[in-house]
Amino acid sequence: MDSAKAAERFGISRRRVEALCADGRIPGAKKVRGKWRIPSSARKPIDERTVIVVPDDQLSLFDAVKKDKKTTLSRAEVCRVLSVSPTTLKNWIRLGKIKSDPDGLTFDKKYISAVARSMKKGSGGPLTSRRNKKKKTGKSVAADYVKSKRNKEAVKELGAALPSLSNEELKAALCGCAVRLYLLSRGLGTEERSLQSAIGGDAEFGSLVYDLLGKNELSDRQRCPFRTALSSGIEFVPWEDTLGFVYLSLSDVSDRKGTGIYFTPGDVVDHVFDLLSTAGALDKGSAIDPCCGTGNFLLALAKRGFPASSLHGTDLDEISVSVARINLYLNDPSLKADFLRDTVVRCDSLANRKSGNYSLVVGNPPWGYEFGERQLSSLSKKYASADKKGAESYDLFVERGLDLLADGGKLAYVIPEAFLNVASHGEARREAGKRASVSFVSFVGNVFSDVQCPAVLLGLEKRAGGDVTGCLVERGGKIFTIGKGRPPFTDGSVFNADDAEWSALEHISNVPGAWYLKDHARFALGIVTGNNKEFLKEGGAEGYEPVLRGTDVFRFRTAIPGASLKFEPEKFQQCAPEELFRASEKLVYRFICDTPVFAYDAEGTLSLNSCNVLIPRIKGMGIKFVLAVLNSSAAAFFLNKKYMSVKLLRSHIESVPIPRADEEEEKNIEALTDDLIAGAGEDVYEKLDLLISKLYGLTEEEIRTVKASVAGKNTFIL
Repeated sequence: MDSAKAAERFGISRRRVEALCADGRIPGAKKVRGKWRIPSSARKPIDERTVIVVPDDQLSLFDAVKKDKKTTLSRAEVCRVLSVSPTTLKNWIRLGKIKSDPDGLTFDKKYISAVARSMKKGSGGPLTSRRNKKKKTGKSVAADYVKSKRNKEAVKELGAALPSLSNEELKAALCGCAVRLYLLSRGLGTEERSLQSAIGGDAEFGSLVYDLLGKNELSDRQRCPFRTALSSGIEFVPWEDTLGFVYLSLSDVSDRKGTGIYFTPGDVVDHVFDLLSTAGALDKGSAIDPCCGTGNFLLALAKRGFPASSLHGTDLDEISVSVARINLYLNDPSLKADFLRDTVVRCDSLANRKSGNYSLVVGNPPWGYEFGERQLSSLSKKYASADKKGAESYDLFVERGLDLLADGGKLAYVIPEAFLNVASHGEARREAGKRASVSFVSFVGNVFSDVQCPAVLLGLEKRAGGDVTGCLVERGGKIFTIGKGRPPFTDGSVFNADDAEWSALEHISNVPGAWYLKDHARFALGIVTGNNKEFLKEGGAEGYEPVLRGTDVFRFRTAIPGASLKFEPEKFQQCAPEELFRASEKLVYRFICDTPVFAYDAEGTLSLNSCNVLIPRIKGMGIKFVLAVLNSSAAAFFLNKKYMSVKLLRSHIESVPIPRADEEEEKNIEALTDDLIAGAGEDVYEKLDLLISKLYGLTEEEIRTVKASVAGKNTFIL
């Protein structure tokens, strides 16, 4: 059949069919005389943008490749299947963690399938690492998503009763829960009954359930999960997304993470609307959630009196959209099914950039969504924060959200804290700063179950200029409002300090005549072995020498290393030139820590990548003076307020202003530094720290502000 016939059969556009053929996603499709010929037996490919639930012996990322008849995969295909970068794959091959064909360019498809399946199940040996947790399979009950204790227990029991569900069976279970919630919400009995008899008296609800099911009756395979869900102990709680909680808890973890889906806990949703209410954004107009999922933000809006007729939502996931419509109907019986189909729509919100006229845009956009090459090519033409090499989904949704707003409208998103300060999100920040002012920023930390990624609640008002004056900031139990005099929003440092702290930060940042380590130092990453269990030994051994880890580094001096290493750089995954490790004197520092920690080393000691190397080269300035400055509370304050990161990057260190000192001041500072290297205590550190503060020209009040900011943190004085 031709592409037009296939488009009619698949229910998609002809252009989309031809794109799928070009991507090799329709097995057997061939181009003959410029036109695609498609086997009549061909099935519509699974949309790579849509969340699906697959049996444990399948991988959603592997589906398209699995159906292809070829027996080998390219490097690019393997990177996509395993969700790794080309550099990581290259290192794995070099270290023998993964095997290629003799040509080094292709891979046996069956072998890669087995590797991918092992990674998904968490049994991939050396390949089951922190960076591959998105491959983890199984189900997880996000207990913080709803407040009802009874529903938490009921859903946990339901998951145990239905441990493995196909996509068809999952829909049946959701229908069973939907029917149960409907009967309870209407005060009807929940005794076992057929689907038809349960919904027969309400045509509107019935049609919404059939939309979810995808047909008008249950198959034999679906009857058991439907009855199990119908007879569960789930209760109806007005305005709570119980049905979405069921969907979240019965879905596979890897399928959610692969598409960046993280369902927002109810407490976080409530906090968002509390902030919006304070900003006067819930008084009038219309609202949209462009990534609405199962509708918990829409429910929270309706609960707060926002007219249901003014609520809109879009999402890519077919099941989520159906659940969102049912959720709204359960809580507002006056709504019509056709109206809900018009206002809660399955579509790709990012596909076009048509302007909207909404007064409010809310939601939790996908984090880390995996775009295909064709998608990236298209998105790069539409969004400033996208290019053909990659794009972060929540960056794009910030741009898209501002498109949808009327002038003066408000946006409120739950997004990673990284948006505010990581360089890769700079273009998205610049776009936001051009088109909006900032109403609020609330640092809420790790609010998602099993996800170590701090989040913020970001409020924007569509008003050019990036103004932050009057912005409400919540962080670490502290609440303040930003006063006048700050630059427009381009990075998160403007939200990290109250007005007193900002004054001290500006004083440090603009100290006259400062030097910088950028272009005046050599940096080196510590050794990356690729397999510490294989290369490291605790204690000593013949041919081995001590090697520093981050935990061995304290301010000014190091502890005696507990591990040793045989220096064989050709066997390591990554290793800096030996001359940097063997330098007659160098600084080493912890890569991960909530405060900067630098130590002096004159022994040529090796170090791992948790302990990196710095060799300052500022003319006329001694290495121990630089060490004193970098270990000061002023430098700690500067780095914390500028970057909010537990990772100490080279670019962070290079940006620290190194104040000038006269010969006598530098001599006194180096003498105290020698004492601390030799083992002096915190009283000596305090004397040194005061000298550094005065070099920065800090006032007594600013010194107290800096000290208060770093108070409570470990000083790491050994």
